[in-house]
Order: sequence, then structure tokens, then C-alpha cells
Amino acid sequence: MNNPDDNHLVYEKNVIKQAFNDKNTFLSCIERIPDEKMFVDPLCKLLWQIFIIIYKENTEVSVSSVSDVLEYTKNDANIAPFNALINDTYIDESEWKYHLSYLLEQYRKKELIAISDNIRGGIGAMSSNEILEDVSIKMTELNSTEIQTVSFKEAYRSSMTNIKNIASGVTKSILRTDHQKFDQIVSLSGKKIVVVAAQKKIGKTRFVVDLVDLLVQYNEKDIAIQWDSFEMQSDEMIRLFLSKKVRLTDKQLLSINYTLTPDEIKKIEETYGRLNHYPIEFVDETANIFSICAKFERFAAANKGKIPVLIIDNIGLIKPHLGNDTQFEDDVARHLKDLRDKTGGLIIVVHHLSKESESKFNIAELYQPKLTHIRGSSRIVDFANIVLLLHRNEHYPDVVKKFTKEGKFHLIDKLLICDCAANRNGSTGIIDFRHELKFSTFKEI
Repeated sequence: MNNPDDNHLVYEKNVIKQAFNDKNTFLSCIERIPDEKMFVDPLCKLLWQIFIIIYKENTEVSVSSVSDVLEYTKNDANIAPFNALINDTYIDESEWKYHLSYLLEQYRKKELIAISDNIRGGIGAMSSNEILEDVSIKMTELNSTEIQTVSFKEAYRSSMTNIKNIASGVTKSILRTDHQKFDQIVSLSGKKIVVVAAQKKIGKTRFVVDLVDLLVQYNEKDIAIQWDSFEMQSDEMIRLFLSKKVRLTDKQLLSINYTLTPDEIKKIEETYGRLNHYPIEFVDETANIFSICAKFERFAAANKGKIPVLIIDNIGLIKPHLGNDTQFEDDVARHLKDLRDKTGGLIIVVHHLSKESESKFNIAELYQPKLTHIRGSSRIVDFANIVLLLHRNEHYPDVVKKFTKEGKFHLIDKLLICDCAANRNGSTGIIDFRHELKFSTFKEI
């Protein structure tokens, strides 16, 4: 790696020559070359530095401008080699894109070896978290690639194909839940990030269980679900689905102060037989965002032809990889946006609200949450297609007291308010549900 072969040096010189001769090639190289360290040959390294200096000065890269910089920096001895380099002829000159890709691959491998050496060298002086944070930053930089563009013609062709597929029934435009108003306003589908946010104990997970159960019922052949259940283990999640079907609470299913009858056990077994085909894969262990994205990309590829659905419950339990909370949350949001775009998946993110929504001055609004109450960075809201804020007035004793005193408790009893507070491609609005929280069941009012 430290002694590049002849081909490597030829590739470097050809990339420099092509970048010098054609502005579009030069601009393309700027997008992909991290810095002059990618080059091994001292002259190529120096010339790339000079090209960038000239570019930043908003001047054309030319023989005279490069020669002037070489003279000014007392590198006159390199003027003749520079002229020789750009006038020489190289094998397969038109294949400069391949040459650049080859150079980038070698550079990345060399950097990975350096990262490995740094880990070994600092293993005694740094904590594992410090090492992981340092490595994650370097890996993100290494993983940067050229930004791809799509022409209007290509975008139009893709859009028309999608329109025709939807019209013919090959592709579903929305994933039906059979909640009429919810389907009209929210319209779940692929290529979306949906944030479901609420305070603790409101019923976020149970609400998502109900949604997923309905999505499977009406779209089973069209979806595949990966559920990153960081707050509950998979056996707890299974009990939520069972509870919904057999009308037994979680405690009853676990025989806590309750004895299951033979008929109930039989009913549970029969229900499992029906649930057994549910296209859901659970992930119990918390992970960092890189692992989550990689796992879901593989999952989406393995379920090609279906809309892949990722559920993260909840985003606050993703393992941090950056020391600064805001930077970490922004980075997670960016990764989820990229994941949505890469996989075409539906990503449902369960999130918490800040304590601000429950402060005493919000009693006048019955503690109804707002977008600004979503905890942490605003980037996840910026990237989300839809944001749903869940709320239960009956959760707050002072609200219950107020409605009871006015003889209006029935208005908030078993009421869950789903506020579609942000919808990039549709309308917003309030959707009211009557809930049976203990059975993860919600019925639109």
C-alpha cells in the first residue's frame, strides 16, 4: 500500500491530466477526492493542492495559473515536470473514472489500516466510547461518495412508471388501515418517515401495534416489517398482539393473579396459529444507527417486491456514536432520511416529548402537545413526511377533575387524540379514537 505499483502512479497522473484538461471532469473530481492525501506521487499531490487553491480564487486552472503558483511558492523546479505530466499520453486515458475509483479504493484501505493502527496504539489511553466516537467520524468521512444526479427525463420516466404501476394495481399508493379518516389524512405508504410522538404512558407502542396489526390484515402480501423494539422485548410484543386478539390483559396472559382456563389456552394457541404468518421480524437489542441502517437495507433487499417497513421504538434508545447530543440526533435523522430514500421503505419512528408540554401553564390547552414539544433536535421533524402527536386528556388528574366537575368526563373517557401536526404531502388534522389501551385496540370515532 505504501509502494504503489506502476499502474497506480499512471492512474494518478491520468486523473490529474484529465482534471486539468476538462472543467467538468475537474468538478466531478472535486466531489469525490477527499483531499490531496489520496495521491501518493508528490507531484500529483502538489498539483491537486494548487488546482484547489486556484479554484477557490475563482480563477481558471490553466498552464499559466498553475505555473504562477508554482513560481510563487518557490516550486519552480516542478514547472517542467508539470508540463510533461499534462502532455504525456497514458494507457486508457478515457477510463479516468475507473482510475479514480481505483485510487479511492486504495486510499480507503490505507486509511482503514491507519485507523486500525490508531485503535491499537490508543487502546490503553482512550475509553472504548472515545475510540468508537473517533472511528465513527472517520468512517463517515471515508464513506462519503459522489452525489448522484437524475435528469428531468430520467425522473419523468421513473414517475410515469410509478403512476402506471399504481393505476394497474401492481403498486399500492397507500397502505390501508381501515381507519377511514386516518387513511384519508395520513395515507401511509412507502418512501415516508412517520414520527409518532407522545409523553410517557400515553400508549405510543400500543397505538403502533394496532396500526401494524391493521396494516398486516389489509396489506399482508405487500409489506415486510422489521421492528426494532428497544423498549420491549419480542416476547412482550407478541403478548400485545395476543392480548388484542384474545381480549386478555398482559397480566392475565402471564397468570398474574389470574388462572387461564383450558378454553383460553386453546384460544391463545389458535390465535398464535393465525399470527404465525405475520411478516414481522423483531430486533430486541439496542444498536447504533449504522447497524440499524445496514440491517434494514439487507432486510429490504431480502424482501424485494414488497414495501419494507421499519419501526424504531424508540429513537431515544439508539446507541450514541457522537459525544454532542445535538450532533448525534442530527446525524441519526440524516441517516434515516438516506435509509428511506435508499430502500423506498416506510419508517415509523416512536419518539418522546419534552417535559415542556406538561408544564402547568399548559393546563389551559389541556396539555395538548405541539411540534415544538418533540424532544431533542428538530432535524427528525424536518426530515419526516408525517408527524403524529398522541394525547390522552384522561392521563392528567387536573384535567379529569375539571371535566368531572363540569359533568363532561364522558367526553374524554377512553379518548385518544391523534394530531397529524405535520404532513409534507397532504393535509393535517385531528383524528379521534376511542381506545381500549389494555388490549392495544383503537377505534376511530
